[in-house]
Amino acid sequence: MTSLPEDITSKIAQLFHSAADRQQVQELLLTLWTIPLNVGADQLARGILILSNGQMEEVEKIFASNFYGDPRDVILNAEIKDGKPGHYFNLPFRNN
Repeated sequence: MTSLPEDITSKIAQLFHSAADRQQVQELLLTLWTIPLNVGADQLARGILILSNGQMEEVEKIFASNFYGDPRDVILNAEIKDGKPGHYFNLPFRNN
């Protein structure tokens, strides 16, 4: 994949105010489509963004932890943080 889904790009712009941070987050998230995962890359990207709170350090920490050891853990933690919507980030972010 050469570009992120539009909803993820919009969420990055909403969460990260620094252009350098936006670029770095985009580059990191794009790598998700190049590695074998037991979840959808878009699901994991959305979960990472929810957990990040717009903090580059949080994104880096999630990647450095190898997605908490299991990408499903990232998604479940993000589900809890987001009020347990029950869709596991299969759905695009709504425009806010």
